Amino acid sequence: MKQRMIFTSVLCAILCVFSMPVTAGAVGAEDETPRVMIAEISPESNQAASEEHVRLYNPSSKPVDITGWRLQYRSASNAPTSEKGWSDKAILGCSAAAETDCLTEDLKSTKIDAGELVELTSYGTDSDMLPLESGMATAGGQLRLVYSQIDNVGVTVVVVMDLVGYGTAKTYEGTAAAIAPKAGRSIVRAEDLGAYVDTNDNGKDFVLSAALENEDDTATEAPGQGAGE
Repeated sequence: MKQRMIFTSVLCAILCVFSMPVTAGAVGAEDETPRVMIAEISPESNQAASEEHVRLYNPSSKPVDITGWRLQYRSASNAPTSEKGWSDKAILGCSAAAETDCLTEDLKSTKIDAGELVELTSYGTDSDMLPLESGMATAGGQLRLVYSQIDNVGVTVVVVMDLVGYGTAKTYEGTAAAIAPKAGRSIVRAEDLGAYVDTNDNGKDFVLSAALENEDDTATEAPGQGAGE
């Protein structure tokens, strides 16, 4: 999981990358940086291509306020040198679809507890699920989790908390993209000693989940409680 900071102004855009190779769940220091990772991506169910879900995980020892954070997607063909093509698939804290322009004052406070998985879905009706706009491709795509902040000179900074390129994606963390998912089979982070693996290499960190007998089954649980094959 890499953190990138994109400084936008009238004259230029500068990308700064901060890498933090870790095994998720292994940190616990008082001064740890709050982190949230993309733990699972499912662009297609057995029933319909529009039935998609994504799961986020908090590997740190404290709750993280994710109100206003955005889950963004773009097609596999976009190059890592370009910032074009990103579109919001979810605005965390927004009760409507991602395409709705949620005002800051309309956002509902949303936190993810330590060790918790949060599911975003385009089709679920459970009150614990967050809304997700469909449109991810199964063969390949790029998904990132971002939030905005203002730096000490008043410039808007977009921090990329996590990025996953899968299948035919040209942009990804590390040396290779993650394996492509299949209909009814998501890609999930591998586990090591009961913790999600995060080596900043999508190709090594993700595996294909086991096939589900029905869509009501849970493909992913928190580390140590079950994972993909």
